[in-house]
Formats: sequence, structure tokens, C-alpha cells
Amino acid sequence: FGLALHFDPVNPQATIGAAKTLMELDSLESALEFLADRRENSPYKSELVHGFAEIYLSRGRYEQALEYAKLSLSLEKKDLSALKTEARALKALERPTEALRKIASYTVLNPTDPEGFFEYHEIAMSKKNYKLAREILDRLMIQHPKIPGTRTLLAELSLKLDKPTEALEFSKDEIKQNPKFIPGYVWTAKIFNNSGHVKNSMEVINRALAIDANDTNLLIEAGRTYWLSKSYPAAKSILEKAIAINPNAVAAYKFQGLVFRDSGDIEQGKIYFQKYLDINPAAEDREEILSYLK
Repeated sequence: FGLALHFDPVNPQATIGAAKTLMELDSLESALEFLADRRENSPYKSELVHGFAEIYLSRGRYEQALEYAKLSLSLEKKDLSALKTEARALKALERPTEALRKIASYTVLNPTDPEGFFEYHEIAMSKKNYKLAREILDRLMIQHPKIPGTRTLLAELSLKLDKPTEALEFSKDEIKQNPKFIPGYVWTAKIFNNSGHVKNSMEVINRALAIDANDTNLLIEAGRTYWLSKSYPAAKSILEKAIAINPNAVAAYKFQGLVFRDSGDIEQGKIYFQKYLDINPAAEDREEILSYLK
């Protein structure tokens, strides 16, 4: 960013980028001071105001992020990036109805940005508005038919609506369209496992592991697949690998607990179940897991 500023001292993107770098290398305060100093004489005041919003958002200062996003929009109503930041801040502040309205406007005004649709869908799902979530994904498929992830989200939504056949079609199509997109394999394996087709799941898992042997979600679903097939040593090994890569991979602890329990080591299983609840105290299956600890 320093080189870009050397040739174009007022470049707003380079200025914001330099401020973010300064925040990582020094402190939030020094980054804000740098940005304020540059904003004073800049012709790009709205862009730099939005820079404040982005920095505050990245540090979890959501009220300030919202304040500066709104200020940026008041200076330049066509600043669509500020509109997206405003939606993100509202979502983080647990104001989903307002966030939904803002991100909806953003996708209408800037349909070329697939990220906006993904965020719109996420908020709709958080409100359990599955009809809207499907409409958003249908729009995304029209606007960006080849982008990875859309079919996987359609598969996830279909499962929530108890349509496993449709879900499998979407997830398999994801693999076909985007053969290196690991979540497509994970969801395909998950759907096979849910329906008792463990052998099919294992075939999918092995294909995916050949592409990426360190994806945590893939390792967890692989561990689940080995557990369902009663291959307990393999399940233990691959779930330990998932935990080593990501100690906060909460589902790995649950399945490891199940593996130890079903292989006869109930006390060791309880250790993993307790760890699962320690990391995820509000787990939807909390009562079920507590029953394993008795």
C-alpha cells in the first residue's frame, strides 16, 4: 500500500489498506489517527469515512461501525460498500430485520456482487425465513450460475425442509460443477450418512480427501462415516486430526465421544462430551449429550 500511496497519495483504497496494515502491526488507535489525518485534506471523504466503519467492524466495535457507515452514506448515497457494511454491523448487533432490509437493497443495487447474496441468505436463514432464503439462492443462481457454494446452500436448505432427495441432487451437482469445492463433498457425504448409505458416503469422502486432507469439516464427516461403519480406530484417528487442526471444531468432540462410548470406553467418551458442551453450551442437542454424562 505504501508504493500505491507514493504514486497516488490520495488513493482511498490504498489509504484504507495502509490503515488496516497499521492496525495489525501497531494498534487500532494508530490506524484511526492515520486515517483521520489523511481524511482531513482528501477529496474522497466518504470513502475514508467508510474506512473507519470497516476498521471498527473488523475489531468488533459494531456501534461505531454502524455510525460511520451511516455517515459515509450521508456523504455519498451511491456508496454501496457502505450500505453492505451497515447491514453487517446491524447483523452483528443482532438487529436482523434492519440488516435484512439493508442487504436486500444492496443486492438490488449491486447484483454483480455474489457476496451480498450470500450474506442476504445467511440473515434470512437466521430468521428462519426459508421461503425468502430459497428466493435469494434462486436469484444468485441466475446472476452467478457457476459460483461455488450456491448449490451446497440449496442442499442445506432442502434438508431443513425435509427434502433429502432434492438436497442430494443439489450437492451432487455442486461436485459436478465445482469439483474442487470441498463443502459440496461434505454435504453429499452428510446426506448419504443421514439416509444410511454409509458406503456411498465413504466413496465421496475418499474422493474429497484426495483433494484436501486437512479440511476440518471434511475430517469430521469422515470421522462420522467411520463411526457409523463401526471402524472405530479409523474414526478416532481422523477426529483427533480434526481437533489438532482446529481445537474449536465442536462437532469433532461430539463424534469422538460417540466413538469412544460405542467402542466400550465410556469414561473417555464422557470427557469428549463434556468438552463439546464446554465449547458449545447452547448446543441444540444439549439435553441428549447431558444424558450421556450420567
